[in-house]
Amino acid sequence: MIAFNVYLNGIKLCTAGVGDDGVLSTEVCWFRRIGARKKANFPDEQLTLNVGGIDGVAEEYVRWQESRSLGVGDEIRVEIIDADTVDHAPIRRPTDEKS
Repeated sequence: MIAFNVYLNGIKLCTAGVGDDGVLSTEVCWFRRIGARKKANFPDEQLTLNVGGIDGVAEEYVRWQESRSLGVGDEIRVEIIDADTVDHAPIRRPTDEKS
């Protein structure tokens, strides 16, 4: 299966994969809200790493890394591999779950 080895500053965080049916993604996200766009009980600025996807067979959203904090100077590396096994996703929830 296609899988991602994900590294932060040279340290391997996970090997992520969903099998033959699904979606796999690695995302680095930054946002900042200023002025009137600021919201109570919500950070003004955030820089995060997410590794997850959808397991199409199990019909579950899966996450290996969720909103992991990053900072200026951090280095993310994603190695695309063909793997027989991957790390267990610690976060799993049904795709039909209501928000």
